[in-house]
Amino acid sequence: MQLRAGNPVSETAALADSSRIDMRGEMVRRWSARSALRRMRWRGSCARAASRCADSRTAGPA
Repeated sequence: MQLRAGNPVSETAALADSSRIDMRGEMVRRWSARSALRRMRWRGSCARAASRCADSRTAGPA
């Protein structure tokens, strides 16, 4: 298999072609795991920020 140097698009396309199904399944798995992690982290930080905002509102000067 010959790839033209300096062309990452064709390189990744050829690599994906060689194992397209495995690659897609792996990418989907990785993406779903990452999105779930991001969602959990975002929800946690959002709740934390909301509680901090409420704390500062009650504790801070009017």
